[in-house]
Amino acid sequence: MKEDKRKTLREYKEENEILKQLLKNGFFWINYNSTDCDGCTRTDAIKFKSIEEYHETINNMMEWQEGSFHYELAGQYPDGSFSLNKDYCGGQWE
Repeated sequence: MKEDKRKTLREYKEENEILKQLLKNGFFWINYNSTDCDGCTRTDAIKFKSIEEYHETINNMMEWQEGSFHYELAGQYPDGSFSLNKDYCGGQWE
């Protein structure tokens, strides 16, 4: 059975917002949260300068993910700053 490669409405909306930020700023930020199989978590933000770089990085992160993984485009405030996740790494072993 052939895998369906059509984008979902959510993916089109996300890509549209990314392209808007690329045109406006020349870059965009993605916030992410991940948890591995041991319960250790990582929260951070990544800056991208192209949509190709974004797709490659997210695909690589998802390929090696052992637990939950969530990412979303960081919002931009009217003053030009961004709503970014704070860098955090920790979990049950601390």
